[in-house]
Amino acid sequence: MDLETIHMISGTVGLLIFVFLFVGMLFYALWPANQSRFDRAARSVLQNDREGTRK
Repeated sequence: MDLETIHMISGTVGLLIFVFLFVGMLFYALWPANQSRFDRAARSVLQNDREGTRK
């Protein structure tokens, strides 16, 4: 096994890892059960901002 083969294999494995991570994060973000969690997080930023301006 020469250096060129190792380079090709490591590049392919790295690409596959990143593709699987991206698909996993996409499924997590679009899963219907997580929608309420993301909605609460979006509203909390606005609530914190409003509370900060009252002081």
